[in-house]
Amino acid sequence: GDVVLDPMCGRANLLVEGALNWPACSFVGCDVDPSQIDAARANVSRAGVDQRVTLFQADSSTCIPMADNSVHKVCVDVPFGKQFGSVQENETLYPLLLCEMARVTRCGGKAVLLTSVENEATLRASLATVCEGNKKGMEEPDALGNSWKVDLRYGFMLFSKMRARVFVLTRTASPPPRPVAAGTSPVAK
Repeated sequence: GDVVLDPMCGRANLLVEGALNWPACSFVGCDVDPSQIDAARANVSRAGVDQRVTLFQADSSTCIPMADNSVHKVCVDVPFGKQFGSVQENETLYPLLLCEMARVTRCGGKAVLLTSVENEATLRASLATVCEGNKKGMEEPDALGNSWKVDLRYGFMLFSKMRARVFVLTRTASPPPRPVAAGTSPVAK
């Protein structure tokens, strides 16, 4: 019965695979690009999972069209800055996305983010003072209001040619950070 969100779903590949393998869950996908949402709808229909996958055209860095605390799990392949955007744009995008994900994810919910090694520093800076693995000395409030706890960071080779990183996060009991003005990052540099 979990609600699973991909806030940057593209063609909905993660959502389709999830829906095919976990029939008791509901899946929600968002993407800012209307052509990606059209392709996602086609993929969802072709897979026969239309009844359990809901798609929205939305900019997830500013507004995921879901109620607060309504999501159990988040899985997202965030932009690497190669095909979409840039590594520099991700310095603003990643913290905004993490804030909005914190708003919709319930306490104890999990998030799995995939990125490239080139964006690891940006993602880590966004989560800089979150207590990682219960290490002491990293427990002061961060720009995201300690809304995420880092459970795991994992590096591997993607397609045998790209160094990728996976971050597994848990939503803490801290209230989500307040929204920030469009075009600005909640993380101080």
